[in-house]
Amino acid sequence: MNYLSFLATLDQWVNANPDISAAAMVGSYVRGLRPTEPDIDIALISQEPTVYIETHTWLQALFSSASNVDVSATHNLVSVRFQLDDLQVELNFGDIGWARFPASASTASVVSAGLTILTDPQGLLSDLQQAVGDNQVIRVRNAEITDAPTLADIFYRSVHAISDTLYSPEQKKAWAPEPNDDTKYRWQQRIVDQKPFVAVLGDQIAGFVTLEPSGLIDLLFVDPACQQKGVARELYEQVLAEANAFGLTQLSVDASDAARPFFEARGFEAKARQTIERRGVTLNNTHMKIDL
Repeated sequence: MNYLSFLATLDQWVNANPDISAAAMVGSYVRGLRPTEPDIDIALISQEPTVYIETHTWLQALFSSASNVDVSATHNLVSVRFQLDDLQVELNFGDIGWARFPASASTASVVSAGLTILTDPQGLLSDLQQAVGDNQVIRVRNAEITDAPTLADIFYRSVHAISDTLYSPEQKKAWAPEPNDDTKYRWQQRIVDQKPFVAVLGDQIAGFVTLEPSGLIDLLFVDPACQQKGVARELYEQVLAEANAFGLTQLSVDASDAARPFFEARGFEAKARQTIERRGVTLNNTHMKIDL
């Protein structure tokens, strides 16, 4: 099967498949760098990517000559690689989150390297291209000493933005008192000791996270103005990458009542309800764990 025949067959299947919201070609063909061994990479936005793990239910019907099939699944991405005569093909099925913006740095890299839309009836991919072009991208980096005032400000404002139904004004004041002359220096020391990661949205620090050698996520805070934009998700992805690099088998967190739903959605289990004291005021949180 040649390149054009492959695209024609795939296009027909995609447009007849209600599960696929959009599809685009990425990689070497788009960049005009056709390699000695052809390599076709297709990104597909799926409502349920995991249904494509069992390739015998759809791949053989679509491409009967497909061989050397290899399937891998990570988080909400399913990658199906196979040989199709002289073509090496990779189909990547991701959920709607892949096209969400602000985009992750990895998604932005794919889009910037070259992306040709095959089908996009809802405009998901064209909107994503525009967002990446406008630098609506979340990039994670190591915190720097000069970030201290910004991290202190995000911490203060994010705590005080929590609903009073979860923590009273008195509790929030005890948890995060108003910054003073010493605040900058205390946060500089925290950066040295805990080595946070910061998420940068455009040119603005939008949040930060710390991971202890024990696997404890000690701090995870997002600027109230940047919440519900995937910032915490990208910071948590960085935590997972760090945990994997250091061979951690478990993560834990003492989650506030505001943060608990975020961690529950990622598979953390509540282990104990805790009462802590801050400046003479008691607050509750939940100790949670997840096995990696």
